[in-house]
Amino acid sequence: MFDHHFQKIADQAGTPVDYLKLFVCLLISYPLASAFPLIRSPNLKHAYNLAVSTFFFLPILQLRWGYLQLLATSLATYYICLNRVGGRRMGWIVFGLQMGHLTCNHIYRQFGNIPLTTIEITSMQMVLCMNLTTFGWDCFDGQIRSQEECDEHQKKTRITQMPSLLEFLGYSFYFPGVMVGPSQRFSDYRAWTNGSLFASPKGKEKADSRSVYPSGRIRASLFELGVGLGFMTIYATVAGGYGYERLIGAQGGVQGWSLMRRIVYINVAGFMARTKYYGIWSLTNGACILSGLGYNGLDPLTGRTRWDRCRNIDIPKIEFANNWKELLDHWNMNTNVWLRNNVYKRVARPGKKPGFKSTMTTFLTSAFWHGLAPGYYLSFFLAGLMQSVARSLRRHVRPIFFKDPKKSNPSFGSLGSFSVSQLGYCLLSILTVQLTLNYAVAPFMLLDLGASLRGWRAVGFYGHLATVLALVAFKFGLGNVLDSISGRRSTRSKQVSSGAARQGQNATTGTESEGESLVRKREGENYRAGEERISSIAPEPIS
Repeated sequence: MFDHHFQKIADQAGTPVDYLKLFVCLLISYPLASAFPLIRSPNLKHAYNLAVSTFFFLPILQLRWGYLQLLATSLATYYICLNRVGGRRMGWIVFGLQMGHLTCNHIYRQFGNIPLTTIEITSMQMVLCMNLTTFGWDCFDGQIRSQEECDEHQKKTRITQMPSLLEFLGYSFYFPGVMVGPSQRFSDYRAWTNGSLFASPKGKEKADSRSVYPSGRIRASLFELGVGLGFMTIYATVAGGYGYERLIGAQGGVQGWSLMRRIVYINVAGFMARTKYYGIWSLTNGACILSGLGYNGLDPLTGRTRWDRCRNIDIPKIEFANNWKELLDHWNMNTNVWLRNNVYKRVARPGKKPGFKSTMTTFLTSAFWHGLAPGYYLSFFLAGLMQSVARSLRRHVRPIFFKDPKKSNPSFGSLGSFSVSQLGYCLLSILTVQLTLNYAVAPFMLLDLGASLRGWRAVGFYGHLATVLALVAFKFGLGNVLDSISGRRSTRSKQVSSGAARQGQNATTGTESEGESLVRKREGENYRAGEERISSIAPEPIS
């Protein structure tokens, strides 16, 4: 219906027509989402979501077959959960169905000679896969598992009452996020449509669909719109000259440059590649905010409304991350939450802590979720090694500069409370994270195996060399050397010696003082608490 007009504009702008269509869908989501406060009935909200998404998929994007696939896989999930198919295996049945269907479409995309500039159904299906598998596990928690078997997070999101088919489809096709995300939990969607999301914690406001939307919504959405348009402008006008493809001889090539200049280039290319994601995810977040679903209560410090429930990225914390965990915690956040709650925790046996099997299954799931291109797997594998090295470096190097290694990283408002050496360490940490990140994601952008290896070779494989050297150095005692510099080793030795002396004395006398008993008890509690914190951290794959 609109193809002729889109093609004409795309030709004038010099951009792929499918990219233009997607951008238009993201932009018109704003005025369409602004109508939600006027819709009082939850059922009308569900129907409105379904109608707008259908409009996006059919007349605009022309994805008729893809839309039918999404509808069919949604209905299959609803049937499984409604009838509790498989009993205690129900969650895995939904998970296998969605990941299997998505993988089939990835295979078709990979081997069907589909141009990268063509938008087909897999990007939308990746979002729906997260929503439907989350729905399946939440139904499992609420209707098959007992409440005592659930952890605290699962108790809050479990679905004890099945939604109507209309409510379920409204959730599956929530239009501000149906194109590229973010994903949502059904409990949040239901609370938004019935108004309980905006209810006062003290019960002063009635929780129903007529609840007044909190203040700050328009301001927050306009801010996200401005950020999104800004980064999309950078991507459209500047980023094209800094593609990873130049590392392998395309678009002019960099073969005649010095190694240092190529290393600088790959890091600029990494930032430019991220501008596309910053732009798209900021635009979708703004539409979610405008609809009201982005509301996340009040800031306990300022008392102002927060609108970050659907936020997928925290740009400053990505660009100024001091370590890999901080970086990945703020990149594609909803996908990381999905992997942690629906894979990492679920692989472990009931009553057991997630371990190596959970970790590897999570990384493998993340890779398959993204696609079948070899570049994804190269990036994920290297990122896992880099994350391990980064964890060791932080554990052994940070105490040299910080008496309290757990002290928060500097912010622009707290620079005066840090010494010059501490600020230098943090600056070096930021540079290290960016140097390794932009190197590791090269295959993620180049995709092909040969192209990925040539891209790494163009910069001397510096990321691999640094990672392998660090792994070998820690294997042969670098951690002990660093601990002796920071004083941690001598402190631990004194603690061990004094502990052994006390044990010897107690073994002779057969007694233990009340103070010693209390210290030993606290040490045991701290150790168990540390174990619990470590075991609760899911791996953070690049998403």
